[in-house]
Amino acid sequence: MDNGEGRETADQKQAAGRTGLEMKEWAGRIVALKGSPQLEAELEEFMIQLTPDNWREAIDTALPLYDFLHPDKWGALMMRVGAVGGEASARHFRPDNELVDYEGFGSRNVVRGWAAVDRAAAQAFVESLPEGRYRDGMGIGFLWGIDEASVASLDKLYDRLPKGLWPQIAAAQRDMARWESAGPESGVEGWLARTEAEFGRDSERFRVAQETADLHFLEGAMWDKDSGKVENLTNEYLNRSGKLTTDRVLRTALTSLGQLDPVKSLDLVLANLSTHPVLGSSVPMIMTDWTKRDTGAPGNWLNANQDAPVYDKAAAYYAWGIKKEDPAAAKAWAGTIKSASLQVMVLKGMPGRLK
Repeated sequence: MDNGEGRETADQKQAAGRTGLEMKEWAGRIVALKGSPQLEAELEEFMIQLTPDNWREAIDTALPLYDFLHPDKWGALMMRVGAVGGEASARHFRPDNELVDYEGFGSRNVVRGWAAVDRAAAQAFVESLPEGRYRDGMGIGFLWGIDEASVASLDKLYDRLPKGLWPQIAAAQRDMARWESAGPESGVEGWLARTEAEFGRDSERFRVAQETADLHFLEGAMWDKDSGKVENLTNEYLNRSGKLTTDRVLRTALTSLGQLDPVKSLDLVLANLSTHPVLGSSVPMIMTDWTKRDTGAPGNWLNANQDAPVYDKAAAYYAWGIKKEDPAAAKAWAGTIKSASLQVMVLKGMPGRLK
């Protein structure tokens, strides 16, 4: 009796015949479908054809999709890369790979996809990394990939984790999941209140809980594309007393608002820079994202804010963003940068090193 074991599906057979070069060429054709109603269906088929032998060529060519794909679709693509590429794909999104944003949506979803098919290997990989932002980002992706609804699973996981930021986030996610399951009347606010009562408002545990809740609310507002709600949350975080709003939350809030209303986001940066200097680090991402969507409006903002303390940094990333489209204009904008060293860096095409 044939029970189906050992048989390949038609998709698997077809996928096995796709070489890296073929996938690379296919990825290029998909990128060219920007704005086409055929894009989504073609991408779905493309994802099916990804294998351990061809994902690398495919994904490097497909990276421009990040600029215009819906975040859900981009995340699904990266999860598929992680599922088929495993550790090799996770290591591809490393800090010294200038092609990829290792801290962004890419790396986290690669590990998420890997963890969904091989939890033990993904966890061992994350635990082997040195402490730092790279490990934190990969660790968060791992947490996304395991059964997030299982409080018992997260309890067991937390007991085994070494010290560092991401295991603290694991504990926060575990506790938040428990409270959210109690009903909307309890939810995140109830969980925060209990955490404060149990550990104290000045504890590291409450700080991580507050950060997790802040990012949770931002994620919900961004999911709804509600610029008003994101702005209100950003103002709330900026004006919160004490030191409960972390730099990470502030950067995330400003860059999130920048995706929906870049002018308002930059105005908030300027209005609060003296009390929150960390906000200056959000300018590169705001300008980069804005320039991808509109090459004219950022220049208008720069013309109106020539004396702004973040002008040089904003102009640098704007110049870099229009370099391919209009090299002459990019060079002209680089010439407006007051810092001689920064101007040289931009003219040499090295804005990625700016902080």
